[in-house]
Amino acid sequence: MSPLSELTGQPAVADQIRRILRAGRLPHALLFSGDAGAGKEAAARALAQAVNCTQPLPDDACGRCDCCQRIARDLHPDVHWVHPTSRSRQITIDHIRALERALRLKASAGRVKTGIIVDADCLNPAAANAFLKTLEEPPDHSLIVLLTAQREKLLDTVVSRCRVIRFGTPNAASRSETESFVLGLILKYPPGGSILSVYRLIGEIQQALARVKKDVQDQARQKLKANPLQNLDQAGDYDDYLDRVEDEIEAWAEAQRRRERSRIIGVLYRWHRDLFLAAQQADPALFHYRDHEKTIRDQARSLTSHKAIQNLETLERLHARLAQNVQESLAFEVALLKLA
Repeated sequence: MSPLSELTGQPAVADQIRRILRAGRLPHALLFSGDAGAGKEAAARALAQAVNCTQPLPDDACGRCDCCQRIARDLHPDVHWVHPTSRSRQITIDHIRALERALRLKASAGRVKTGIIVDADCLNPAAANAFLKTLEEPPDHSLIVLLTAQREKLLDTVVSRCRVIRFGTPNAASRSETESFVLGLILKYPPGGSILSVYRLIGEIQQALARVKKDVQDQARQKLKANPLQNLDQAGDYDDYLDRVEDEIEAWAEAQRRRERSRIIGVLYRWHRDLFLAAQQADPALFHYRDHEKTIRDQARSLTSHKAIQNLETLERLHARLAQNVQESLAFEVALLKLA
């Protein structure tokens, strides 16, 4: 199956990208905006494959050539990913300068140098201003893709220089593994349950996040084994090189874990939004999880509108506090006990 065909949860997005490719008028910058878990990274990867594929279709990549395979494994030298640092959760001016240098180099294995900025809303002020200059004078034969779940945090001047593609909420048939996992936890430990069930819920969430981080670390180390001495000439001392690589693996794994955490909170928030709507006797067509209408209505029976709003505010505060690097387990404990 070709990469864009695999975006089954976002058919409208896949159609937009196909139209851009068929027209042959690729914008220098795209902004993918939508909820966490909506498939923005998969779409950015599919687009990078389409513009660099050695055997391209009119509006997609082949998905089979060496170029496509290397991009799929995040091993392509002309596709550069930028993530916030693991501790500060910021994208700094050094990140942007390094990306610009990489994009200005001649492509070594592909046709279009591609930069993908994950969680672009984490650009700090200095980085955002430097990035504006990059957008105003983009390097030749380059493509920049910004991904965000919080478009409102981006500078208007950054958004205005990008073609915006909005991601819808995936339907039940195409839910991510994370969303299905969290829905399973909600059904197992329903809101308003006992304190013991709250702690069991917290424990399962923490275990899931730990697994995500370990899996990412293991995969990154496997890639390092496949290319053990890449860029060693510029690295200097071998031990220093290994230390830097390990730091990068740690930062990448922690970033993935935090994104997974945001997805989990997003599912909890959408469920409690549905409970609020049910408490208001709203049309079930407005529910996000319409396939769970009966369960939602059962859980909302003893819920007042005031308490439902408080629960949504609790989850909003949880998301905001975790972005400030408070103690994660304590933040979850305080928030989920309030929901109980």
